[in-house]
Amino acid sequence: MEKDIGNFLSKAWNKFEEVEELPSVKRIAENFPILWFGDMDAYLCSETRVITVGLNPSNMEFSKPRFFTYADKRAVPLTKVHWENAEHEKIAWAYSNYFHINPFGAYFNCYEKALRCLRCNVSYAGEELGDPNAKNTAIHIDLKSPIATNPTWSKLSPWEKKVLTCDLFGGLISYLRPDMVLFSTGKWDFIAEIGLGKPLFSYPASFDDNNLLELYQKDGADYIWGRPNVNPFMMIPKSDWDTAFSNLRNILSK
Repeated sequence: MEKDIGNFLSKAWNKFEEVEELPSVKRIAENFPILWFGDMDAYLCSETRVITVGLNPSNMEFSKPRFFTYADKRAVPLTKVHWENAEHEKIAWAYSNYFHINPFGAYFNCYEKALRCLRCNVSYAGEELGDPNAKNTAIHIDLKSPIATNPTWSKLSPWEKKVLTCDLFGGLISYLRPDMVLFSTGKWDFIAEIGLGKPLFSYPASFDDNNLLELYQKDGADYIWGRPNVNPFMMIPKSDWDTAFSNLRNILSK
């Protein structure tokens, strides 16, 4: 395992130990940090590197077993014990195989739909999530914290958000060096974190707070925001998806 990944995992666990007695963290059974979702090795080998971004993991990630690792040549659920023993290889294996086992489809299928509409041959897990022709692998990370909460991030107090925030995102972005980033929540926090300027494209073409889809660019990377409605990009009406993404593809191809 690369030293950078080990350092990221250690930092995530240190933050978890700081906050695990918070009611919003403690009420999730078997809670543990989730630093990324998806096949890291395949992502790093992809010709086009694409990441999707949320605020923090959903508590639905713990509603049923979704992360499995290995022991004695058999699959076992990932637990806090793996963290307490600093079994980083097994933790990374569980993250990387997330989309091949039991992903939270209600959330990630929305990002997968957006990836297909962009026609950039990118998928979290190829045919297992609907794109058998994808040659590039996407992964998902979170902007604010790798720790799931109940209630969700938007309902936490300002103090809880402050203590849960983990300074990992900037380091992960530098390590991952994405060509494209899709985000659909925490718009202004994300724009401030990355230092994005004005959008180069919007749908509708109003460049105001009513936009449904926007494109930003910085340092050679494309940043695409879609307005959420519970789940990512879902404020875009079904009747508008083809037009919105066709217009966006035209801008990206120039």
